[in-house]
Amino acid sequence: MMMMMTAGFTGILLTLQFFLIFIFSIQYARRHTFRAFWIVHLSYPIYFILMLLHGAGRMIQAPFTYYFVVGPFIVFTIDQLISVSRRKIEIPVVDAKLLPSGNRLFIIIIIKTICNAHIVNG
Repeated sequence: MMMMMTAGFTGILLTLQFFLIFIFSIQYARRHTFRAFWIVHLSYPIYFILMLLHGAGRMIQAPFTYYFVVGPFIVFTIDQLISVSRRKIEIPVVDAKLLPSGNRLFIIIIIKTICNAHIVNG
């Protein structure tokens, strides 16, 4: 009985978490409430924990949630390792201008690769 309640409660929380991530990933929300977007997207570990708890409910069959979690978790770990390795690279800022609005900064960064140079606007 307790596991069925856990599965129902975690299912509701998973749905809410997914809804928040979806809403804050919309371009309008990212542009106007970037801090909220960032906070919601940093809460992804909660999503994985809730998913594991939800699958451990054993309502119908033995839990096999880990089959669905292990693959994405490995891909996520590899992605994080690549991101950490890229944080060590220095990127020279070529030009920076304060726009008339006063609250935006236009930065041009030239990243030299083996093939060509890319201009990134941020």
